Amino acid sequence: MLDLNQNFIYTFNLPLRQFALNLLGKSADLVKLVGKVMDEGNLLYLAEEKGSSSLRSIVYFYRMVLEVFFGEYERAAETAELNKNVDKDNMGRFSIVVNHCFYHGLSALILARRQGRSKWEDTISKAMTQMKKWTSANLWNCEHKLALMNAEYAYLEGDINIAIQAYDCAIVSAAKHRFVHEEGLALERAGIFYLETGDNATASRLIHRAHDCYVRWEAHSKAAHVKQHF
Repeated sequence: MLDLNQNFIYTFNLPLRQFALNLLGKSADLVKLVGKVMDEGNLLYLAEEKGSSSLRSIVYFYRMVLEVFFGEYERAAETAELNKNVDKDNMGRFSIVVNHCFYHGLSALILARRQGRSKWEDTISKAMTQMKKWTSANLWNCEHKLALMNAEYAYLEGDINIAIQAYDCAIVSAAKHRFVHEEGLALERAGIFYLETGDNATASRLIHRAHDCYVRWEAHSKAAHVKQHF
């Protein structure tokens, strides 16, 4: 690509390539974009030097997704805050904007249950309101995301039966729409829900299915992470 003077495209694809390598297990730090392809510190410095808010935003986006998948929710929320102008910095990149909203909102929901909701209420409200709008216009890409957020919100509210229904909806919708990575995430979050509410048998079954999804996604480091932590 560099031989063809495609420097812009090459540079903007570096975070995605390193993201993939991290999931393949080819990075020493699971949640930092540091490895064979790039070093996030160097690329963020380049973005600052060039005045490229878009490049900076993409680095933060892929780092945040890694942080969510590997359970580093506080770090994910901090990274999301560094990327709060993601919609302006990524005009025309719907997948980045919608996924930023999803993973930021999901992190806030999980942290609200752990830390108390006052700090996270605004983030949760904005993320869920926006995801509802997107789901009404783009069911295929957004239905399972909203369902998982609804499940975590119901769990936060203590509505156990509603949470169960919403987790099931998220899992089925993600599978139907072929989002294998987010099917895995929904299964994992549902498994954690059942673990925390005392149904160990159901939790074990769902976590096993989550592991299988991550294997199909070829996210070897995430599959290993599930085995190690559950």
